[in-house]
Amino acid sequence: IIIEFPIVDPCGNVNPIILELAIDDIEPVDVDITGGTMNCPGEQVTLTANPSGGAAPYTYLWNTGETTQSITVSPGSTTTYSVTIEDACLGDQASDNFEVVVPVLPPLVLNETSDITEICPYLPATLAANASGGSGNYSYTWSTASNPNMGNGPTLDVIPSTTTTYFITVTDNCGNSASADVVYT
Repeated sequence: IIIEFPIVDPCGNVNPIILELAIDDIEPVDVDITGGTMNCPGEQVTLTANPSGGAAPYTYLWNTGETTQSITVSPGSTTTYSVTIEDACLGDQASDNFEVVVPVLPPLVLNETSDITEICPYLPATLAANASGGSGNYSYTWSTASNPNMGNGPTLDVIPSTTTTYFITVTDNCGNSASADVVYT
């Protein structure tokens, strides 16, 4: 807007004073929720409301009752979260939703070598364990009563001198575990 004020000086001359005012339009209020992905049940996910338009400061109201820009959630099942924001200038509101998907993992199952019976001691054998289900990225731990860490792979080569029970525990990247044992007689 340009406003011109005609000002008369003491000599009768008109000297205009010109004011230029810039009026910026305020964009409509909008909000977008960003958040992470749950890889394992029980993990925490942070959701953040990202406002645009309007004029700060914004007020936030999540369907959980929280009034902060970010919230941390850990739902037990897939849940949709929503936020409504309001700007300080126009009082306009905007809302958005975000679905936190909780993965449903199949049970962790361990298939191991059957028990072994031999006539003589010191006969070599390869014990194997095959994990399935869970969330994947398996880690294996083989042990006996006297040795808590015999190996960390899906197989274990053994040459026992006496009857020995070998224990195998497999853990997935979500912390789920399954255990079994193989008796070499």
